[in-house]
Amino acid sequence: MSTPPLTPAGLRCAHRVNPLGVAPDRVRLGWVLEGPGTGRAQRAYQVLVAPDEARLRTGEDLSWDSGRVESSCSADIAYAGIPLTSDASGDVRIIHASEVSRVTCRPIALP
Repeated sequence: MSTPPLTPAGLRCAHRVNPLGVAPDRVRLGWVLEGPGTGRAQRAYQVLVAPDEARLRTGEDLSWDSGRVESSCSADIAYAGIPLTSDASGDVRIIHASEVSRVTCRPIALP
């Protein structure tokens, strides 16, 4: 019987859910992984950011694509895309590879 994949959840920006007034140069993302079992971990991630969910879905006009990052880190990931303005918003998708190299995608709104 196979174990369901880990799923990214609880996306945060600047350590808060849906924060307002985050300085554009201080945007840091984080998430937790949910799923059954113990001793499971993320091996890699990719962060995609777009102005809206439609562009995120198509992968066109992305504000940022981190590329695949080999890391178990899921906190304090610094945004390194197109410079943001103080009133910017967008959608974020976290793609991660768990210990069995499954890939899970989940779009989440970024305030």
